[in-house]
Amino acid sequence: MLPEVTTVVPASLRRCCVGGSAHGLAQQQAAVNSKAPLRMSTIVWSVTKVVVLGTVLGVIGLAPVAAAAYAAWLHWPRLVLAAALAAETCFALYYFFVITKNLNALPDQHNPPADYEPQQLVASFLQHIARVDDLRGFLSQWFLDAPYDSIRHDNVKELVAFALFFKTPEQVQEQGLMPQLDALLAKLSAMHDLQLPPGYNPDLKFMSHLWGDMPHMYRPLFFYIAMEVIELLSCGILACCGFKRYSVLGCTYYTWGLPEPQPQQGAQQQQQQQ
Repeated sequence: MLPEVTTVVPASLRRCCVGGSAHGLAQQQAAVNSKAPLRMSTIVWSVTKVVVLGTVLGVIGLAPVAAAAYAAWLHWPRLVLAAALAAETCFALYYFFVITKNLNALPDQHNPPADYEPQQLVASFLQHIARVDDLRGFLSQWFLDAPYDSIRHDNVKELVAFALFFKTPEQVQEQGLMPQLDALLAKLSAMHDLQLPPGYNPDLKFMSHLWGDMPHMYRPLFFYIAMEVIELLSCGILACCGFKRYSVLGCTYYTWGLPEPQPQQGAQQQQQQQ
């Protein structure tokens, strides 16, 4: 075993080391304190540059906006007119290319409902025709006031196929319903002693309003805006006067001083309407 060695440091040397450490710490603290104002000035200068640069860019960016606003203030009637013309043009294009197409759209195939009974429909049709005094004039009206002498047998067949089956004679033939259509025409001729010449007159057109284009009239956009504003004002006035608004099967109505409709009554009304 080696003997333990103990080192003895003199007291004067210990005081020198402690004094040197304190002096170094004081110098470091002084250096840190001297750098604090420099850091603060750097931060202030950076913030000042950002504020000044943002202000300059804001002024530069707002200058065109201010110029445009001033020009609009000077020429606002022309701008309003230009905006109205642009809106009207867009609405007209939308009306003629979208709305009109949707109004005139029809499905290719028209299948009858599940509860369709052709015999009952034929009987109702014959009862209605029996009450017509002047069948020839009635047919002329359906063919757009064409002379009765110009109406042919196949023209009436085409009209009846449309009225009862909502189909063309070709579609009636394809679905095997032509015997029913011929029997109906025979009964119709016997009831009113019609002597229709055979053949088909391609120049005749009947009132096939469900097949033809739906008649409509273009109205400017301002008209529709005015109608919407009037409707809103009407609803507001009725609400202020104490009227209550209800809607049944897409039909809107107002009541005043009447009790609230019961859900059961509304369901009975819908069943009765159906």
